[in-house]
Amino acid sequence: MIKDSAAGVIAGSYFTALTKLLSSNQNIAVNIINSIPAGIAITTDLTCKEIRHNRKAAEFLRIRPWDSLSHTVCEERSVKLIHNGKELTPADLPIQRACWNGEVVKDFELEFIWDDGVRKISVWNSSLLYDERGSIIGAIATFEDITKYKLAEEKNHLQKAVLDGINRIFHEALACETREGLGKICLQVAQELTQSMFGFIGEVDSAGDLDNIAISDPGWAACWMPSGSSRGQLPKDLKIHGIYGRVLRDGKSIFTNEPAAHPDSSGLPEGHPLLHSFIGAPLIHSGGIIGMIGLGNREGGYSLQEVEILEALSEAIVQVLLKKRAEDARLEAGRLAEKRANELDAVIMSMPDGLTIYDKFGNRIFANDFSRNLCADRVRASETLTAEGKVLAFEELPVQRALKGEVVRDYELVFNSEAGECTYVSINCTPIRGSNGEITGAVATHRNITERKQAEEMLKLHQQQLEKLVRERTRELKEANLQITYILESIKDPFFTLDNQWRFIYVNHQAQEQFSYFGNLIGQNIWCKFPKMVGSIFWNKYHEVMNNNRPLVFEVKTSDTGLWSKVSVYPFGEGISVLFQDITERKLAEKNLRLSEERFCKIFQNSPDSIAIMRMRDNRYIDVNQKFLELTGYTRAEVLGGTPVKLRLWVENKHHTESLLKELSEKGEIHNVEYKIRTKSGNIVTVLLSAVIMDLSGEACRITLMRDMTKEKKMEVEMARLDRLHLVGEMAAGIGHEIRNPMTTVKGFLQLLSKKKELVKHIRHFNLMIEELDRVNSIITQFLSLAKNKVVDMKKENIKTIIETIFPLIQADAIKQDKNIETALDDVPEIILDEKEFRQLLLNLIRNGLEAMSPGGKITIKTFIENGEIVLAVQDEGKGISQEILDKIGTPFLTTKDNGTGLGLATCYSIANRHNAKIDIDTSPSGTTFFVRFKAS
Repeated sequence: MIKDSAAGVIAGSYFTALTKLLSSNQNIAVNIINSIPAGIAITTDLTCKEIRHNRKAAEFLRIRPWDSLSHTVCEERSVKLIHNGKELTPADLPIQRACWNGEVVKDFELEFIWDDGVRKISVWNSSLLYDERGSIIGAIATFEDITKYKLAEEKNHLQKAVLDGINRIFHEALACETREGLGKICLQVAQELTQSMFGFIGEVDSAGDLDNIAISDPGWAACWMPSGSSRGQLPKDLKIHGIYGRVLRDGKSIFTNEPAAHPDSSGLPEGHPLLHSFIGAPLIHSGGIIGMIGLGNREGGYSLQEVEILEALSEAIVQVLLKKRAEDARLEAGRLAEKRANELDAVIMSMPDGLTIYDKFGNRIFANDFSRNLCADRVRASETLTAEGKVLAFEELPVQRALKGEVVRDYELVFNSEAGECTYVSINCTPIRGSNGEITGAVATHRNITERKQAEEMLKLHQQQLEKLVRERTRELKEANLQITYILESIKDPFFTLDNQWRFIYVNHQAQEQFSYFGNLIGQNIWCKFPKMVGSIFWNKYHEVMNNNRPLVFEVKTSDTGLWSKVSVYPFGEGISVLFQDITERKLAEKNLRLSEERFCKIFQNSPDSIAIMRMRDNRYIDVNQKFLELTGYTRAEVLGGTPVKLRLWVENKHHTESLLKELSEKGEIHNVEYKIRTKSGNIVTVLLSAVIMDLSGEACRITLMRDMTKEKKMEVEMARLDRLHLVGEMAAGIGHEIRNPMTTVKGFLQLLSKKKELVKHIRHFNLMIEELDRVNSIITQFLSLAKNKVVDMKKENIKTIIETIFPLIQADAIKQDKNIETALDDVPEIILDEKEFRQLLLNLIRNGLEAMSPGGKITIKTFIENGEIVLAVQDEGKGISQEILDKIGTPFLTTKDNGTGLGLATCYSIANRHNAKIDIDTSPSGTTFFVRFKAS
């Protein structure tokens, strides 16, 4: 027997009896030990060469039940046993320590790692076995599998380390001046997190070769290219091959703990360190491979865990590398801008027009050669400065007007020198503004138009003579001339007119310049001058206007220039007029806008978050993505044009919503605010809300992103509910029996007193008191049910059979209340459960449903299989459960009934938890359904 405690004596006696039973009736003993839900190892061989294991232990150790697994006699084991990072010898194991050293081992954490990579963790307790005479007959060890808990703990620790590494990369990247320095930081983080001895980071260049930007200092000195410095250069233009080439070709991570045996291995270059293990991950951006990171020689080799670490880091590495590329590009752009500025200076100095720049006080701070030659001497020698014969005041000068904010266009001045020489100048003057909008100076361009003005004067003289002749012509000709004059004065784009014989009768200046190659067009037939236009769109449209005498506008792209034009064709009495307008820039803008909208639409529609675009002025929805419709349950037609108020989406109080909108208006954006919305079905959903204000087509709009937080909130509620169940269970276990014992005594005396003749007149009061004691006893029973932490009679049962067995009892209860019960029981496989607890769970759910319905209501009991789970469904036709109660359901003492205890559903949740089952609820105003989901055995 076990001698370390009172409980040990009982357990020792139990296992001693089992040991005897093994020799007398082995099958019974084996079945008893196999039914224990803990791993058990037993030996009656003090050398520990024969150690037997029950079914639970065999499953954990990956052997057959009752096979012997003794690490004492194994020279080569397929599994390593680790404790606190140290591999154990047989003498360190719990059952050997009990047998050989007489130790009682408690809470000994032991890790098993098999050759195929399987890893399990357990907690062991072991002690000696004694017979009735006190002699040691062997040892026993029990253990619990804690693999899931430990792996989750390690995963959380690993995720934190990876996040710290990523933050370090982003932080230290800010101070890096070169891509090589940035690569070195990234490589150091990757080596530390994966415990690798060395590694490299490379980028794929435009030729498809690999350029290294970082190589570990120790070990890989042979990989540096020689240069004038002692350090050497990083290798560039490496041809992609070998194991790392496979990473770049496939775009997938690879790890191998036998690199020499890998099918893509191409050997190592001379001087390269021995490679015991290797891991590589691609650097991917926008679906393309831009490089990779490779690491080597981790002690103990690599696993999928290191792959996850490296892939997480690779995303951060891609971001900082791309940012560095952008910074390098900006620096190169700056150098190019400086070069172009110098070139621009040379152009400005040599341009045929004058250019002058003034400060805000009107002082000239720059003038090109032409400007100085044109104006400087004349201005100094000038006695008057006139425009059209008018003497200008100082404040009327173009420069002074520009310094006051006016833009002066084509302003003509006359410079009169002392020698009487006149120079006509056309000036354009524009204010120069700083970043704050303040005028800091002005820029002026000058053009000597003296020859043109002289020509205009000559032309004006001839025009006066011509007008004198024109006045002598008929009224009809005068009206025609007036019409032509109007056309000439109003048209600034290429324009020409054709008579009804298709001859040019007028070509304006812009059109003449455009068709200058063809010489003078006046009087020429358009189809003879431009034969390639015959049969073209111009031919068809011009004839259509000429024949139908109706104006026509069309757009066309010329094949020889690639420019877009808007062509307007108007009929008049003697032919047609044609106006060309260049719309190339508008077409390009429309194309760019269309492409931009297509890109935005793809991102918008495929986002995993709900996105909505709303007008700020009236809160109306302009557009929403598919995820928004799935979250809210509305159709696109119901949402567009509506408001959150109209759709009843906003659940939060008005003050909270208005404060969020005010913050958004003031700051232009809000981020990660918890907010509740109501779906079309009436469900309340918690979302993480972000929004930003943008200008769309000249109107202020906001783009709102909502991330569904329902699952996270449900998890928080479920954890709180389980904590409360645990607390109530502990209370019930402590006081349940202490209350029940005196109650039994009171009930017995009441039953005795009720039988005395002299007290018969009080029999009604006695019965009432006994009934109330029975009710209290029932409540205590439910308390004790909550206190149970394990089921006591687990065996294979069929829930359909159990329901059919107790259905008459359930039906009788419903008939008494003038209500109906129906069943829809599909065949389901057997599962391991406690029949009594299942009955209690079923009866509690059915009675809850009956109490929730009015007379005439119906309960439906269903069994079926869904997603590999065996499901019990109890559906009522009550009024449903409010959201406030639904959030707290299953909490002890929560009840909506006048005489309820609030323990019925809490007991159901406790029973489900002990059976590793899950309870889901679907409720609406037309009824409620409870789904109890059991895992298949």
